[in-house]
Amino acid sequence: MQAITTALLLILAGQTEWNQFQGPGGQGKAPAANLPEKWSETLNHAWGVNIPGKAWASPIVHQGKIWLANSTEDGKRLSLLGLDLTTGKQIHDITVFEVPKPAFCFPYNSYASSTPTAKDGKVFVHYGSAGTACINAQNGNILWKRNDLPCDHHRGAGSSPLLWNDRLYLIFDGFDKQYVACLNATDGSTLWKTDRGFDYGTDNGDSKKAYATPAIVEANGSTQVVCPSASHTAAYDALTGKEVWRVKHGGMNAASIPQRKGDSLFLASSDGGWGLGAVRLGATGKLPEDAILWKTAKGAPQYSSLVIDGDLIYSATEKVFSCCLEAATGAEVYQERLGNKFHASPVLSGDKLWLFDDKGKGYCIRAGRKYQLLGSGQLDDGCMATPAIAGDILIVRTRKGLHALKVGG
Repeated sequence: MQAITTALLLILAGQTEWNQFQGPGGQGKAPAANLPEKWSETLNHAWGVNIPGKAWASPIVHQGKIWLANSTEDGKRLSLLGLDLTTGKQIHDITVFEVPKPAFCFPYNSYASSTPTAKDGKVFVHYGSAGTACINAQNGNILWKRNDLPCDHHRGAGSSPLLWNDRLYLIFDGFDKQYVACLNATDGSTLWKTDRGFDYGTDNGDSKKAYATPAIVEANGSTQVVCPSASHTAAYDALTGKEVWRVKHGGMNAASIPQRKGDSLFLASSDGGWGLGAVRLGATGKLPEDAILWKTAKGAPQYSSLVIDGDLIYSATEKVFSCCLEAATGAEVYQERLGNKFHASPVLSGDKLWLFDDKGKGYCIRAGRKYQLLGSGQLDDGCMATPAIAGDILIVRTRKGLHALKVGG
């Protein structure tokens, strides 16, 4: 009986972990849960709290706490907030970095747009070239921090860190420098650093920027970290940083996490280029043309990431569409116009998707080949952050606050 109880507790704990951008594995998916189809600030609303400052980082959940990267609007104080999952009560407000002269950040962005990641009682928070740090999730103590990885983001950072085993991967695709760094998650030391080395076809640094979060894939018996950028996506050996393969897709400002289904990897080129495409894993070097399975402009997200479920791809686009495509061919299944732009990525639980737009309007859509709107709701302000799912709670960060949506409130 004790073994059964312990196993059950571990399963329940796993259902409340949403430990990185787009949740476990960066896939935007959680186990089926009883999440609300309709909501407001009084309907199916467990709690809501104001969050001072300006930050677009998405919430994560680790060990019963919600963690939020945060910043003052001027970028001089970069912080990490820890809140109780069930009540929203603030437990931690940790000053991670104080920056006397912050670099320029485009007003549309924020100084804390990168989402933290967490594992085994440690939270890793990243603010681009302003710094990266590791925090003890129990007491809020800073275990290590780095602010010596240079990059002129030009319009602000946005790439989120990726944690794999004892390694932390960071992408710096800036105006002046473009490289990938791997840090030792235990002490923050640099394990490897690999320059991109791409021919961007221009000397304009503005066309070399990107904001994508990397993904870990297993292929050909090795572990690879796949890192989208402007113009190209490249995969690096996760242990050594040696480039394994690259593909040229064009475009700039790439932001979507690569997603995998079988031997296919799905990439979004953001502003220009393919739009959305699929490549076959297994080749090395510059991918040959026959490794590119398909590409399409339809359903291509400019800011948000994809969700793949079964044989379908779901996306929410800057051009205010909710889209569904065939994963095998890229063929459009449906494209439905909604109200406003989407920066936040869709998330899926069971057979339902949730999407939140820049004006705070949210939608619950049935997953499947036929578009079916199940319900919607409005919160206080727009959503630049992707929601998190923790058990039967949907956690939504708006420009002004944080909300927990739950059936029955």
